[in-house]
Amino acid sequence: MKTENSITIDLNLLPDSAREKLVDYYLYLFDKYGLKKKKQQNGKILNRLLPKPVKAFKPFIREEIYGR
Repeated sequence: MKTENSITIDLNLLPDSAREKLVDYYLYLFDKYGLKKKKQQNGKILNRLLPKPVKAFKPFIREEIYGR
């Protein structure tokens, strides 16, 4: 496993239980912040930015408003 600084981490040095916990945590982070999640978030952002459909508009008649 390589990190951003190109440091190699040998997971075989860890005990089995610690290695399993580390892999489980990695999979959890990947599920939470992975590519699929980003695509879903981009879709949510687009839905917020796009104009929403509005109902048909019928203007008020002036006499109804002012009673003249």
